[in-house]
Amino acid sequence: MAVDYLSALNVGSGLNVTQIVDAIVDAERVPRETFLNEKIDEKTVSISSLGEIKSDVKTFDNNLDLLAGNTGLAVGSTDDDVISIEDNGKIAVQPFTHKMEVSQLAASHTVSFQGFTSASQVLASDSFDFDFGTWATNPSPPPAQTFTARTGNTTTNITLTPPANTLADLASAINNEDMGVTANIVRLADNNYAMTLVSKTGEDNQMRISATGDVARVDYYAPGTGAGTLGDALSTAVSGDKFKFSNGTSDIEVTLPAGITAGSYTIDDLAAAFEAEAPANSYKIEVVSGELKVTDETAGANTESWSLSHGPGGTYGAALTFGVASGTNVTGVDSQRDASLNFDPENYAADAAYQVISGQDAEFTLDGVDISRDTNEIEDLLNGVSLTLNKVTTSPVTVSADYNATTALTALELFVAELNFLIQKFKDVTFRGTAGEDNAGPLAGDPLIKSYLNTLKSMTTKPIPGFQADDIFMSNFGVMTELDGTLSINELTFNSFFEANPDAFSALMNTRAVTDSNLVQAEISGSLWQAGNYTFNINPDTTADLDGDAMSLEGGKYKITTGDARGLALTLLGNGEDTTVHIGKSLLDILKDFSNDLLVSNNQIDTKISSYNDDITDYNDKLEELTERMEGERTRYTEQFASMESSVTSFKKTGELLDNFMESWKAGLNG
Repeated sequence: MAVDYLSALNVGSGLNVTQIVDAIVDAERVPRETFLNEKIDEKTVSISSLGEIKSDVKTFDNNLDLLAGNTGLAVGSTDDDVISIEDNGKIAVQPFTHKMEVSQLAASHTVSFQGFTSASQVLASDSFDFDFGTWATNPSPPPAQTFTARTGNTTTNITLTPPANTLADLASAINNEDMGVTANIVRLADNNYAMTLVSKTGEDNQMRISATGDVARVDYYAPGTGAGTLGDALSTAVSGDKFKFSNGTSDIEVTLPAGITAGSYTIDDLAAAFEAEAPANSYKIEVVSGELKVTDETAGANTESWSLSHGPGGTYGAALTFGVASGTNVTGVDSQRDASLNFDPENYAADAAYQVISGQDAEFTLDGVDISRDTNEIEDLLNGVSLTLNKVTTSPVTVSADYNATTALTALELFVAELNFLIQKFKDVTFRGTAGEDNAGPLAGDPLIKSYLNTLKSMTTKPIPGFQADDIFMSNFGVMTELDGTLSINELTFNSFFEANPDAFSALMNTRAVTDSNLVQAEISGSLWQAGNYTFNINPDTTADLDGDAMSLEGGKYKITTGDARGLALTLLGNGEDTTVHIGKSLLDILKDFSNDLLVSNNQIDTKISSYNDDITDYNDKLEELTERMEGERTRYTEQFASMESSVTSFKKTGELLDNFMESWKAGLNG
């Protein structure tokens, strides 16, 4: 505090002007300053409490994730490495126990074409037809194999248009076609690339591939001498194969002798056949140092080129080009090194060499009954569960499913504990306090948080539709609301209801779409659908509708993209049947929607926190304004009192003059 030296020296009025000015200024400043600071403290506490609520809601949301999908159903396999099992949520599960044995796994038909110089190599073929079906080996060839198209097969054509006609372009086109074939390009060595094609698993999903283009049929001969690679082709030929030599004007057709078993042909056989077919012409074919050479003995013949093609039944395509050599010899070289992109061993026996793995079905038994499937992922055998065949069994494997009341009750107890935690948190922060006590919550009476509390409490009592014919309630499982608003569980009620209706437990923690039919599987996607029960109807013309709304058939699934069931997809097993579809959102997911609304960016809590921060900024601005104004007031009061002090000092001097005058006057009278 400043010292009033004038007052201390008894100069002026004698009043402590500094104290008086401080008192006057404080009388005006302190109430407003206290009010503003209290508001700042109040908003700061509110912001802190809102932040705690968001943190608690985030914890609540994370803990719900740990409980999601819990149905009380326990599925298991005595050997997961061989056969694994899981609940797929597409059909309600009834308890079961079965023994299984696997004798064969489903496999994808795999073919590989080698000999490409790079992924950017331009292909001689530009049109490729894919058919799907079964390849069967014949006991008495030819042909060695026979192709039978699967029921409903439709040829899929892929056409390349230059400049997009490289190996990489073909792989991309195959993968984009979505026909169940995956194309991969593999670098085997320098300047040697392979394309591998893999179909879906299953015997009926094997491929037949026919390529056409500038070169009708391109057969692969690995890099090396023409002699050796042609010998590889001949070693896989079947008797009766025809070969043709052509220089564009003259053709010589050679038919390899009949009666020779597959794999017995050599380059020498081909040379001998050539000489036998064309003894009188000027051409000769010979094997020199392991190379196949064609020679035209006519002068100037070195300007010619020859091509060799082969195929049964008079079908020809370029396989090896003979280019110009020195002198009069026109010698075979590997100038045509496109790999074959054909796979048709029924008509071209050599194509069998491209096959890496034949397609096959999975074969297994269920309780001794023989069963086959075209996939190792099996969803249509046991209601509501997916089986994965991983290995061939060496001994029976037991798979089972059963509902466990203890597991379900534990999950429900954790669920209720999470709800009670959040309900109590909202209650504590919005508590208005007890009369006469300073125990109100930091957000006492806050309408936003109060509304959250009311919403949360109401969710625990609302019906949960779409899981069964009748709505499910938490109270069915013994969950009760106590007088203080918290939840408790009556275990007797829980056990009684769960034992009678275990599938209903999904309504609490497992959002799903299921049907009442073993022949129709359901799945739901997106978030625009409404929970409820819907009637599925298959019409005689194989069209279908849901509650009268037409469904579209896409990729083997009936789908609906409008209405309350949008996002629903139904898969028929066999011919399917009319049924009821149940689409239900679990209470857990309903609560997660609630928590996500509180956690999403720019949510109402964030908006309120932002508003409170703005209020604090305003209050701090007002404090600064108050301080500046009070300093001005202090200066004004100080100046006013200084003026008063000056007047008082003047009055004192006048008083002293009068006192002296009176004393002099009194003295004169006495004298």
